[in-house]
Amino acid sequence: MMLNLAMIGSALIFGYLMVAYAYTRIEVEADWQMTLPKPFVVSTLVIVFSSFWLFQAKKSFAGEQFGLLKKHLGYVLSLGTLFMALQLWGWWNLIGQDVTFRGNQTSAAYLYLMSGLHLLHLLVGLLFLLSIWRNVGRASKDPVKSLITATTPYQQVRISMLVSFWHYLDVVWVVMFFFFLFTL
Repeated sequence: MMLNLAMIGSALIFGYLMVAYAYTRIEVEADWQMTLPKPFVVSTLVIVFSSFWLFQAKKSFAGEQFGLLKKHLGYVLSLGTLFMALQLWGWWNLIGQDVTFRGNQTSAAYLYLMSGLHLLHLLVGLLFLLSIWRNVGRASKDPVKSLITATTPYQQVRISMLVSFWHYLDVVWVVMFFFFLFTL
């Protein structure tokens, strides 16, 4: 329940920032030009693909296949890290286009703020994912720990929270990506 409230609160923050960005682009900086960096396009595909692997991980957990679960969570961890690297590369490309905080580029500040806030959320998700991945790794080596992990409501809730939060992050990024794509 608390996670849902936190996600709703974050969604409101992202929504407000998108409205403020749109207003700035339309009313204040209508003539400002920039191109969405290609790493942002690739990172969008990466984060969507990570959701597929997380779905597979959830199925592995339900089937008590902990070796497979660890592998799938490892893929998600790798793809999440790749997403972060691509976002930083995208920022580097923006700087190369002289899209910075200098001058009257308020839209640039919103772009960095929204993508940076999303990266912060993703970092929290990656740390939580890493914690679960380590626990699953330990459980996959011991049949007793595997049984405890599979049947403990606490572990089931952790996996469920991870899946919900990760898909939330995916949706937020995809919405922001298309928003940026059509407003730049």
